[in-house]
Amino acid sequence: MRGLAALGVVVYHLEELLGHAGSPPTVATTWLANLGPAMVSVFFVLSGFLITALLLVEHGRTGTVAVGAFYARRALRIWPLYFLVVAWVLYGLPHMLATPPTSYDLSRGMLPIAAYLLLLLPNAAFPSYPAVAGAQQLWSIGVEEQFYAAWPWIVRRFGENLLPIGTALVLARAVLLAGAISLSRHPEHLRLSASAAQTCGRFALFLGTIRVAHFLAGALAARWVLRAASTPPNAGGMATLRAGALTAAVLALPAVISRGPNFPFRGALVAEPFEAALIALFLVALCRATALHSRLEHRVFTMLGRISYGIYMWHPTAMLLALAGIAPRVWSGEAPPHLRPELYAAAIPGTLALAGISYVLLERPFLRWKQRLAA
Repeated sequence: MRGLAALGVVVYHLEELLGHAGSPPTVATTWLANLGPAMVSVFFVLSGFLITALLLVEHGRTGTVAVGAFYARRALRIWPLYFLVVAWVLYGLPHMLATPPTSYDLSRGMLPIAAYLLLLLPNAAFPSYPAVAGAQQLWSIGVEEQFYAAWPWIVRRFGENLLPIGTALVLARAVLLAGAISLSRHPEHLRLSASAAQTCGRFALFLGTIRVAHFLAGALAARWVLRAASTPPNAGGMATLRAGALTAAVLALPAVISRGPNFPFRGALVAEPFEAALIALFLVALCRATALHSRLEHRVFTMLGRISYGIYMWHPTAMLLALAGIAPRVWSGEAPPHLRPELYAAAIPGTLALAGISYVLLERPFLRWKQRLAA
């Protein structure tokens, strides 16, 4: 599932790049404009699900959570590739390839944006700076890191009783977001200056990246699955899950309708919990649907899942490399007539190749250290 979600993000960014290159839109372009955000939402719910499951198992076995060991395992999984990509997009890619005119111009000053990236706060840079070429995907890694920083302490303190504290966090974030949006739009209410209003707007954008509802939905799904693990699947339970998934799908329609260039200013307070619930219900149903689960364990899907982190991290580089080879003067307005199929044909295999190399040479050795630490 992670691999398929990563490929969805690749398609979204391919269409985004084609738009910057002046390629005319297709019938599917409007739908694809929502594909990337939806797939990132899947990642967040999956993270809440998987991390919470691991933490709850540890808490149930030992009565606590070894937070330091958890941090070390996460660092071994995330940091090596993350910091390699940061170094590449700051010091390598800009000197090798022409970058889209919409990306951040590093010649204007590298220090501020580099500080955000190196401090694992790329989502905090998002409201103030254009994305660095090759690094537009990193904002979600920052969100994940902030989740990893806080969540083990919460599970350690509350154990399985996650719904009250999780709901409180969702509501607190909603109140802060609504307040920041209101002040950015109507600074006269508190006699704020223009710069203070802009700061409120940037803070709202930052809060918009932190999908508390998605992590909580994944966490609650993990708790449900662990509790139900000893119970065999039954038709009544699956019918209830299907009905719940259908209901959540209807309620999640605002998430598709409201997403746009002003996100999170359009519908985020209402749409996100429903979208998160839909994805979480699907995960629960998937865990209980043994036939579908076994099909997703096919070696192709298993391999995609294994290299999904590399797919997610390297696909912007693969796209720019492919574009440079196909249309080296595209940013001067010289785009070939069949750019879309050619770019897809080059960028997707290139992404898979880079992700595979990254997994074998970089990620797998650190994963072995991670497994030794877990043992």
